[in-house]
Amino acid sequence: MKKIITLMLAAFSFAPWCSATEQERTGASDAPVAVEVFFIPNGLSFGVHINEAILQQIGCTYIIEDLATSSTLLKLISDARDYPQSSVDMKEKFETRNKLVFHFQNRKDVSVTFSQKYSNQTYIDANWNSEPIHLNGNVIEKIRSLLKEKRIEQINKNASKNCSAI
Repeated sequence: MKKIITLMLAAFSFAPWCSATEQERTGASDAPVAVEVFFIPNGLSFGVHINEAILQQIGCTYIIEDLATSSTLLKLISDARDYPQSSVDMKEKFETRNKLVFHFQNRKDVSVTFSQKYSNQTYIDANWNSEPIHLNGNVIEKIRSLLKEKRIEQINKNASKNCSAI
């Protein structure tokens, strides 16, 4: 009788794990299902302040629905966020030149807006869901390289400059 009870307890303790999908066990549900990418083309300068609305109108726009590429972009931007945050000025404002919006199946979107890299800085000013942060200065080139490598098609044909060389 003890053996039967022990076996039943063992079976019940494994039941939740066995019934969980592979996605739930591996945490893959945290992977983004899509990413919207907005960039101001290289070498483009403006006489007016660029905000998120202007960026979406004139910038190079991409929508990525490939799970592997979306996850890679999230990893790139998350790793770049590990840049030391001690010097972030909470009042600091910057001109939005780039934006990534990660869409998830079972949680809220994550929006990351960031400026351009200046030659005298090793970091990029950014906001992660409106929270001021710094990103590693190399992240923009890594994202642009990934877009080129994956041959992601631009959807905003009215961008202010050719985006083929983003």
